[in-house]
Amino acid sequence: MNPYLVIILADVLLATTFVFQKKYQQKVGTALRASLWYTILTALCSVVFLFVLNGFTIRVSGPSLLLAVLMALASTIYGLIGFRIMEKGSLGVYMLFLMSGGMAIPYFYGIWFLGETPSLVSTIAFSLIIASTFISNISKDKVEKKQLLLCIIVFFLNGIVSTVGKIHQMHPVSQWVTPSYFTFLTSSLRIVVSLITLAFCHKIDPKEKQGKVQISLKPVLLLILISSIVDSACYMLQLVGASNLPATVMYPLQNGGTVVLTALAGYLFFREKQTVKQLIGTGIALVGTLLFLL
Repeated sequence: MNPYLVIILADVLLATTFVFQKKYQQKVGTALRASLWYTILTALCSVVFLFVLNGFTIRVSGPSLLLAVLMALASTIYGLIGFRIMEKGSLGVYMLFLMSGGMAIPYFYGIWFLGETPSLVSTIAFSLIIASTFISNISKDKVEKKQLLLCIIVFFLNGIVSTVGKIHQMHPVSQWVTPSYFTFLTSSLRIVVSLITLAFCHKIDPKEKQGKVQISLKPVLLLILISSIVDSACYMLQLVGASNLPATVMYPLQNGGTVVLTALAGYLFFREKQTVKQLIGTGIALVGTLLFLL
């Protein structure tokens, strides 16, 4: 399959997982415990699904395991930090640093370490998508120095998550493992890290300390099951894309497509209307994404 179509399909699946996550939050809430249970259960379903998909076999290599550990830790830590940032109402600032880091770090990794030379068109497209992220999420609210430091940490941690996938796919399967086995490893480790975090969430979430968190997971089990399968397929496609596309193309394309499709999904499924800034940002992201496809 055309690698560009692979990434576009991955973007469609990623936007779909956002829909499932939003529906989960509507039914269960947004407390830290609820978020951790979502991560644990979706990862558990992914592990079972991938175990069956892989013919009931498990393959592990030292380098793949090390990168999977790094990815699980980085994604969990930036999620916890994001929880702290959003407690202050800084969702736009959080998304700005999260999305920019997930795109910029692997982009420059490709230039500095992989010897990639982006074309003029891809450079313009990258700049447009970065600009769209700023326009959509920047706000007039003053950000405290502590909050800004946390946002910078999120920027680099999400950049590490994206870059790890590229690093893994740069090596032959004979030395590492295939995308489906690597996704199995990362999902397994997400369970471990999330369970450890769950044990201490009463020290992190003020609502937990006050005994205000009560959740019922039974109504959302089917939703979690479907979401886990979609999420697993999405990440495997991203790894396939990382094997066939330069980092300077893949990650801006992935980010721009996600911005556009998530906005579309928000309107179709939740009737979320974008602000003027968000509409402008989404339009610029669409232009940047189309430039990459050209």
